[in-house]
Amino acid sequence: MSLATIVLSMVLAVPPAFTESVASPVSVTNIEHSQLQPGQRFEIATRSDIMRGEMVDPSTGECVAVKSTLGKPFGPPQRLWLLGATQGGQPDGGGLQLTLMHQVRVGMKMEVARGDLSRQNRTVTEPVQSILLLGRPAARVAQTVVR
Repeated sequence: MSLATIVLSMVLAVPPAFTESVASPVSVTNIEHSQLQPGQRFEIATRSDIMRGEMVDPSTGECVAVKSTLGKPFGPPQRLWLLGATQGGQPDGGGLQLTLMHQVRVGMKMEVARGDLSRQNRTVTEPVQSILLLGRPAARVAQTVVR
């Protein structure tokens, strides 16, 4: 790990694993979890949030990610699940909601579970504005421990 990576991670309060240089990021309009490998790094942005993470298990959408809201420093890594792209009403808020399971799509909201998959830990984001795939999968993602 370079000194620049360590300094950048300290300044931005982002763990080094999420700031290491990557080969040209690839902008995509949607991702299906089955297209990703364990360790694939990504960045998903909404109007107010940026989430940077690594896919742990594409079959479930399990990731380890850090999040910044409204330009504030990134928080600590946390385990989460990208459950699907959603359109329509909020869960428990009435109305119909369409969920495309195991996908993230620009222009659609994203259902996310933090910590575990229980209903009370699920939230729906604002519409996704951009998705970047950041280089090749990192081999060490399986060793990441998040509590």
